[in-house]
Amino acid sequence: MDIPVFEKIINQVKNFADEAVFHVLGEPLLHPELEYFIDHVHGSEMSVMITSNGTLLGKPVGKMLIKKNIRCINISLHAADEINNQDVYIADIFDFLDSIKNSSCDTIVNLRLWNILSEENTFIINKINAHFNCSISIPDRLKDFKKNKSIPLTDKINLQFDSRFEWPDINLPEIRKTGFCYGLTSHIGILSDGTVIPCCL
Repeated sequence: MDIPVFEKIINQVKNFADEAVFHVLGEPLLHPELEYFIDHVHGSEMSVMITSNGTLLGKPVGKMLIKKNIRCINISLHAADEINNQDVYIADIFDFLDSIKNSSCDTIVNLRLWNILSEENTFIINKINAHFNCSISIPDRLKDFKKNKSIPLTDKINLQFDSRFEWPDINLPEIRKTGFCYGLTSHIGILSDGTVIPCCL
């Protein structure tokens, strides 16, 4: 999304939206104008939430985020399944988390494991346990974590569990004929070309 489109969108929504959420099938930390976008949203008296795969948090953009008082940053740790050097990936994320924890910002960080029954999570859970001096275990069954999908690691950092998320695809089998969505009731999505969609799905 270029700057004029972004500014036009924020100017149109700022009177009835509380927050701009940077995500929807893309990595927001890759955007060269991210800092300007964050500042523009804050200048419009809205808060910012970011969802990232965390691969760039060890770069300068990570240091920039710590200074911007983002309301919430979600880090999708299941991206680790596709990372060549998982140790570096996790170390960069932990360095970022330590900086958030020791900063004066109010940013909340949610570490997301949305593939909770995957065996690959053992590596990440072990790293989290060692770093945060805790003893989290991976549930064996979905029903074991349904009631508690979020575990606080510090006052600013949470670990969130959920089952594997599949983006909707017309070629996948139909799951059900009826359902419910908060799209257009609590939020809308806006794609990089300005197209308005009901929700991120």
